[in-house]
Amino acid sequence: MRAERLVHRVCNSQTVEVIDEPTYTFGSQHNRSRYQREQILDEPQFQLTSRHGVISTLNGDPLASVIFGATGGASGVHQHSLATLEDRGFLAVGPFIVCLDLPTLSTRWVQVVDDATCFGIHICPDRRSLISHGELEISRLTLSGDILWQGGGPDIFTGSLSFASSAVLVEDFNGDTLSFDLETGDSILKRRPTSC
Repeated sequence: MRAERLVHRVCNSQTVEVIDEPTYTFGSQHNRSRYQREQILDEPQFQLTSRHGVISTLNGDPLASVIFGATGGASGVHQHSLATLEDRGFLAVGPFIVCLDLPTLSTRWVQVVDDATCFGIHICPDRRSLISHGELEISRLTLSGDILWQGGGPDIFTGSLSFASSAVLVEDFNGDTLSFDLETGDSILKRRPTSC
């Protein structure tokens, strides 16, 4: 059963579809879905928790397909599971970000961005770097996959992420907001007002 999917239009003639494949078995010929390539992102000591298929189409015709698997915290498929910039796609799978060439879907790089899971990927307003919205850490990365800074907070980052002038604002499980300076990663905690 396909639980979640995202179709991202790269340009008028090209799309990238991301599909959550929770029942996919790597190396099996008995999967409902077929992919040209399979890639497990870590050496699984435990069962894979995230399985995301990616299909690239050009003028409506399938061009390339790959499925990624990862251990760690399970990641879903939603509007921030994939970000694209020019000829690159950035995909969140478990605790990883995978950079893909578009439209061929060949892997450029893979980077661990959180000890648990990556909830989403955001292109910075300057379009020269990425922000990873992890469960435990917020990370800023270069487009080449190098981590510029990482920062955590007092609780997990289950809330929304947004940009404000030169900062990244992230809400945690308690409803508090952490403001991370885009350049340095320094953070300021803004507690949610409590009622009497």
